[in-house]
Amino acid sequence: MQPLVRYQKAHNVLVYIGEFSAVRWAPGRDQYIKDVIDIFEEHGWGWTYFALGGKKVWTGWDSRYEVAPGTPKRNLVYKGYDTTTWKLLKEYYKKNK
Repeated sequence: MQPLVRYQKAHNVLVYIGEFSAVRWAPGRDQYIKDVIDIFEEHGWGWTYFALGGKKVWTGWDSRYEVAPGTPKRNLVYKGYDTTTWKLLKEYYKKNK
């Protein structure tokens, strides 16, 4: 993201990251999300987390589901906003009230 940091500094502009995420089964998903949000916050960038999903659509982006431990990734458990990803996001949301 260094080119964007350089552009922001050179032109004194606001930066907004419109959508970002990672699919549920990506190894290190929550760490990736935390790492990129830390970069966004460090530079004062606005951001929106992408969380499209639901039972009637593809659930790969839906952070309200987790895979049941020890099962194939298709065995989803609906946990609402009590997943590890949402807990992480809520900590950042608290900082931006």
